[in-house]
Parts: sequence; structure tokens; C-alpha cells
Amino acid sequence: MSESSLRPDDPEARARRAEAALEEVLAERNRLWEQLHRQRAGEKEAAYYRTLYEQVVLSRSWKITAPLRNTKWFFKQIPELGRRFRRFLLNRPQAPK
Repeated sequence: MSESSLRPDDPEARARRAEAALEEVLAERNRLWEQLHRQRAGEKEAAYYRTLYEQVVLSRSWKITAPLRNTKWFFKQIPELGRRFRRFLLNRPQAPK
């Protein structure tokens, strides 16, 4: 190797460093571009499902069946209410005799 190839201002060395830096920048750009597209796709998917949810909840059939859903929820709560009432009866303070 000649002395000129070891100097920091050697054109070939500068070109290699510039190419390496360019490759790093391009790789970073590609990674960010892909990340941006994944994020946009996720936002579009979330918006799609939000729209579907709103269509269901605002539909006439959803509103008509609301009392049925509420009644079903109430009857599912009865066993828990019974357990709480039994616990209350077992743990209540006794009146003096």
C-alpha cells in the first residue's frame, strides 16, 4: 500500500465511507417506510372495526333487542346476588337475647 491510500483524505477511502453511510441511511429509510406503512394499515384496520361497531350499536335491531340483553344480564347476576345475601345472613351480628 502506498502512503496516499492510508491518508484520511484519500478519494477511494472517502468514497467507501460515503457508500457505507449511504447504505446505512437507505436501510434506515426502508425500515422507517415499512414501519409507517404498518402503522397506517393498523390505523385503517382500527377505523374499519370502529365503523363496524358503530353500525351494529346504532342499528335498529340492536336497539330493539336491548331489553332482552339487559334481562339476560340481570338473570346472570342472580346467583351472585344469592351468594352475597347468604354471606350477609351468615355474617350479620346477632341480636342480644
